[in-house]
Amino acid sequence: MANEHETFLFLSGLAWTAISSIATALAVIVALLLPFYLDWKKRKNLSLLIEDEIHRNLDRMKKSDNMKSGKLPNGDTIRKVDIMSAFLVHLDTHIWEQNKQTIAEISSEKYLKYLELEGLISNIKKYAIEIAESKGKKPVNLLEAMLENEIKTDITKIEESSAQ
Repeated sequence: MANEHETFLFLSGLAWTAISSIATALAVIVALLLPFYLDWKKRKNLSLLIEDEIHRNLDRMKKSDNMKSGKLPNGDTIRKVDIMSAFLVHLDTHIWEQNKQTIAEISSEKYLKYLELEGLISNIKKYAIEIAESKGKKPVNLLEAMLENEIKTDITKIEESSAQ
């Protein structure tokens, strides 16, 4: 009488039962932990995107602040404030605008930090748009001074906040 136990790939039925139990336990662990990992990854990526947007805007502000008045190829003079305005009109806050609700749900601390930084950027953009739209139609000296002062002040604030 031969001892005939069921085997498949040189493993007995008991071994296959153990393997399936372990695989099921691992599947349950993955199913439980995966949502937390995906949520953490989403938060991290969203924060990185917003910080990148802030740094790109900061670089644009620094470039505009270093501009000098000059002459165009046709001989016209272009003022420094017009060059600054042209650069700053293109400050971008799309990522923030699309995701601020999500950031608020994730972390009120980060939301307030980003809200302040994006508020500074939005104010600078608003001044730049007003200068660009005025084109000499109304006195913009005060607006120009505000733009230059805002940029210097806000560059410092944004650098300090984003370094934290």
